[in-house]
Amino acid sequence: MILRIAAIMISLLAFACSMAAAQEAGKVDALLEEIDRWVTTDTARILSYIDSANAITTQTLESSDFWAPTVKDLSFLLGIDFLGGSQVDNTGRIYFQMRITGESQVIFYTDNPMGWPTQLTPNSWAEEGFTISGYSVHPSGDYILVKVNKFGDEMHDIWYFSRDGKFRNLLENRSVRYSGIIFNEDNPDQFYLYIDNRKEMYIGRYTIPTGKLDTLYTEPGAFYPTDYHKGKISFIRWFSFSEGQLALYDVSTNEVTDLSDTSLFWAAGFTEEGKIIALTSEKSKDDEFMKVCIMDPAKPKKFKVIYDPKKETDEFLFIKKEGISVPSS
Repeated sequence: MILRIAAIMISLLAFACSMAAAQEAGKVDALLEEIDRWVTTDTARILSYIDSANAITTQTLESSDFWAPTVKDLSFLLGIDFLGGSQVDNTGRIYFQMRITGESQVIFYTDNPMGWPTQLTPNSWAEEGFTISGYSVHPSGDYILVKVNKFGDEMHDIWYFSRDGKFRNLLENRSVRYSGIIFNEDNPDQFYLYIDNRKEMYIGRYTIPTGKLDTLYTEPGAFYPTDYHKGKISFIRWFSFSEGQLALYDVSTNEVTDLSDTSLFWAAGFTEEGKIIALTSEKSKDDEFMKVCIMDPAKPKKFKVIYDPKKETDEFLFIKKEGISVPSS
């Protein structure tokens, strides 16, 4: 009997609650309907005002004398998909390669950090099939030498660009590769390079005013000059992907001195004192990575470790004037 009474009471209470909830729901719906009318109206007014303000702002901006050049400059900047290969001459002029999406890389320069870039190499090169494969800036800033290949043949012609932007071709041969440019610190009108006709390789010297190319030295196999110092040229012989040898060529006597045993060499450059800094495995064990070493050409095969990266090194830069070596991975 008691359970029956309790069940009846619970049913009556639930019914009362549901009725109250239904009444409250009706009030909420009515309130929302009322709010919705002025929210919708006010929102429409706000959006209309924003559109009107945007239209006025756009009209004001587009009527400005600065609008067209600004859009042009922004479109240019936003289209850049590559920027790299920077070099600096002794005047502070900064050179770099830049590419706009869908176009070929070109060389630009600026005379001030954050300054607007000036294009150096011509747009017509892309139409003529020329692709820039590298460039070397003379320390004086008087000129730069640009390597290009034509239609991807990897033969590397060399072009001369003076500081005022004038340019001309120095070396061009579709069956010969001219590369490995090294400036003659004793004569700004000369540079050294290697000449590769796919049969033999030579160390050459080019004199800019006369346009004369001299072949100085050759030997069997592959070898690449790396630096010049007071009549001496360091070069690396490549026997295989993992084996090479450092050697020294005397320009005046045409003699060669072997400076190392067979090791891996990725770079070698002279210090101001005439010693050689190299990234090499000469002082590395079989389970070690290449190390930065120094040696005196007067004492062949005697290397001293000056820095051990303790990891694989992909690139190596030696700044001769500052005496700073920069390995990177």
